[in-house]
Amino acid sequence: MSDGEIHVVMAADGPYLKGLEVAKASMIASCSDSSRLAFHLFGEDSNLVQRIRSEFGTYKGSPMAFLRLYLGELLPDVEWVVYSDVDTLWRRDVLELAGLFDETKTIQWVRDIPGTVVEFKDWCHRQGVPISESIAQTYACSGICLINLKRWRARDVLGRCRAFVEKYGCPKYADQDILNAVLETEAGLLPDWWDVLIP
Repeated sequence: MSDGEIHVVMAADGPYLKGLEVAKASMIASCSDSSRLAFHLFGEDSNLVQRIRSEFGTYKGSPMAFLRLYLGELLPDVEWVVYSDVDTLWRRDVLELAGLFDETKTIQWVRDIPGTVVEFKDWCHRQGVPISESIAQTYACSGICLINLKRWRARDVLGRCRAFVEKYGCPKYADQDILNAVLETEAGLLPDWWDVLIP
C-alpha cells in the first residue's frame, strides 16, 4: 500500500448522525496518521434519499443503509474505499485495514454471526434465491468493508442489486443480504477482529 490518501465513507441521517460523529472521531483517534484519511460523509440529500427509497426502500427507518450500493456513482474518481457503519467504535488503526485491500476482490468484509446466516438462508429458501452450500462460511457483515469501486463500476454491482430486488424482493438485512447473494464469488473475508459485534 502506498502512503497516499485512504478514502473513508460513512453515511447517516436523523438520529444516526450523532453515531457518525462518534465513529469518525474514534477512527481518527486510533489512526497512526489521520492526515491520510479523506472522509466522504453522506447525509440527508433529498434527491438521493428519494432515489434510494424508490429503488430499495429503507432499513430500520433509514434509506442510508443502501448508500453503499451507489458509491460507484457517487465517487466516480475514487478506486476503492473503506466503508464504516456509524454504529462502530474504532479501536484499531484503519491504516492496517487499508493495507489488506485486495484489488482482485469486489468487496472484503468480516464473516457474520451464525444466527444472521440462518435467517438469510431461510429467506433465500422461501423466495427461491439460488445460493451455494458454502454460504454459511462466506456470509459476511457489511458494517465494515473494503469496497473496490473500480470493479464495482466495471461489474455493474448497482444494476445487479436492482435486478435482484426486482426479482426476489428486499430481504430482512437489506443491502447486506443483497450483496452477499450478488457478490458471493467476488468477495473476500477479512480477519474477524475488524468487525466485532457486541450484543
